Parts: sequence; structure tokens; C-alpha cells
Amino acid sequence: MSYTLITANRNYSSWSLRGWLAAKQSGLSFEALTVHIDGDDWQAARHEGEFQPSAGKVPVPSTGCAK
Repeated sequence: MSYTLITANRNYSSWSLRGWLAAKQSGLSFEALTVHIDGDDWQAARHEGEFQPSAGKVPVPSTGCAK
């Protein structure tokens, strides 16, 4: 099973950094996907299927790829 962790820029988002650190320390193999939460594409994508439960908030753990 592949895991994806969707985060904002970890330099500016402490919540994204916390999620990434927890995943990294757990030893799980995961892909980190960084989204630009101020971009128009994120504003549109956050209301669609896979992101709907999070209401567009990050970090979002996911099984599979959300590209």
C-alpha cells in the first residue's frame, strides 16, 4: 500500500511540518506532496472528492496518489 502525505510548504506551515515529522519518525514509506494553498488550482481541487473530508486543510494523509 502506498501512502501520500499532502502538505503545504513546511517552512511556513507548522501543522504541515508536524504531520511530515510524525510520518517520517513512524518509519512508514510515503510520498510527500506539497501543494500551494494560495493557488487557484488548490482552491478548486479542495472541494473535489478526495479532499472533501479535510475541507481543504493540510496535512492530509492519503492511501494512494492524489495527483
